[in-house]
Amino acid sequence: MGFKVTSIINSVRDELRYLFSRNPDFKTLKYLKDNKQKFVKKKKFTLAGQTFDVYICEKNDDYLSGQYTRHKTIIINKKVLNYPKDVQKCVLLHELGHKMAPWPIKAVSVSLFMIAFLLLIPTSVLTFFYSLYTIILIAISIIFGSWVNLGILLPILLIEAMLLLTVRFAQFISEGYAECFIIKNTSEEFYLKVQPECLKIRQTNRKRRLKKMTIKKYPIYLFWKIYGWISY
Repeated sequence: MGFKVTSIINSVRDELRYLFSRNPDFKTLKYLKDNKQKFVKKKKFTLAGQTFDVYICEKNDDYLSGQYTRHKTIIINKKVLNYPKDVQKCVLLHELGHKMAPWPIKAVSVSLFMIAFLLLIPTSVLTFFYSLYTIILIAISIIFGSWVNLGILLPILLIEAMLLLTVRFAQFISEGYAECFIIKNTSEEFYLKVQPECLKIRQTNRKRRLKKMTIKKYPIYLFWKIYGWISY
């Protein structure tokens, strides 16, 4: 009993420390622990005129290649260090791009994502219960030969689809800028040369739920040109 109480007290203490701490090391290490990613080491890299710390972690699958956390720190999978040097450079520049993104990019992408995601919760619940209600009505109509009006379900589904597209658009803005950051700090020729190797590595694990964007998947160059017009 005493052990359980001590464990609960320690957990509460860690959560409070995590909530109020401004130490990026502590927050990042706890983030890795909570997500079952084993911390290996912290290493400094210099790219695009920036020297930055990278937290290298170990995970059994390839779900994580690199990540920019909400604690403004960069995490990469230990397996990335076994990739070709150019691919490593792309992964690091991509995550650094998230960190170096100007505030309008961060503000728009985060705001769109949060608003759409928060609205998706009630609409999904409404869709579920209304669909259940509709199924019951259809069953009653089949038994008693009456007609069921399904008109209200279509607008709900359309709203949900629009919210899902908004989430994807927010992701496109954030990820698109990160990819453009690679091109800006290398060249279009380098980016095109490395992409086939990056794509080959991504395809080695079909179980990944999220994939980094590729030229074939997103119109990166359109984004790159628009960004160029705005920036220069």
